Amino acid sequence: MIGTMGTVNADSSLKIVSNSSSSNVEVSVGYYKWKGFNTGADISKVKDFKKYNKKGLLTKVLFNYKDSKGNIKRGIASKGTPIFKFKNSNGPKTMVLSGIHGDEYSSQVATLKLINYLNKNRDKIKGTIYIIPISNPKATLKKTRTFFGYDPNRVAGISKSFTGHIINNIIIKEKIRYIGDFHTMIGGSRLIYAAPYSKSIKISKYLAKKTKAACKLSPNKGTITSTAAKNGIISFTGEVESKKGIASPNRIFWSLKQMITFLKYTKNF
Repeated sequence: MIGTMGTVNADSSLKIVSNSSSSNVEVSVGYYKWKGFNTGADISKVKDFKKYNKKGLLTKVLFNYKDSKGNIKRGIASKGTPIFKFKNSNGPKTMVLSGIHGDEYSSQVATLKLINYLNKNRDKIKGTIYIIPISNPKATLKKTRTFFGYDPNRVAGISKSFTGHIINNIIIKEKIRYIGDFHTMIGGSRLIYAAPYSKSIKISKYLAKKTKAACKLSPNKGTITSTAAKNGIISFTGEVESKKGIASPNRIFWSLKQMITFLKYTKNF
């Protein structure tokens, strides 16, 4: 499964085995539940998510479902923060992250679509891709930006914060090289935020050009992007304009395009 770093919990019954005999890609899924941070929630109640993920890989992973005996099983998002891992031989370790702000639906749905897309095209995957589609299911269900009264994307440098756990217990321990943190914003159209570090600026300018987005230095401290960059990880924040608590098809398209362009840049896909 995902591993044993931090206080990871993983249900081995949810391990996904390749349907293709020619595929060498290992696909696994688990969830994280940190002491003091009850992130789990039944997100099958969020209509927009259910609408865009009626079938396929995610149905039996994130949402409630019936087993072969007709018993209702709870999806792993009800237990904690879900994390997917696609692994194929040696290559860069890359993370796609969304849902740091629970009310930003378009980017979260785009990440779910990315998982299904990668699952159908496993033979094109190189290296290892980690995906956290819904960082805080409880906040997503409640359509809220904050977590325990603070903005989680301003305190990633604090080890005891929710996002600090993601940085230290997943990103650093797994030695991830690239991170794309995807959000939505009010106003504007599309934007790539770079941390003030040369490699972060380089990837941000490339992605902005390829996805017809503006590129700016991130004005905020304590973000996933800036904290990761301080630890030598190449990172950026992808933004698309979208109303809070709404998954818009056009915005989902552009967020997904940012993600796929990112994975092509890192040569993971």
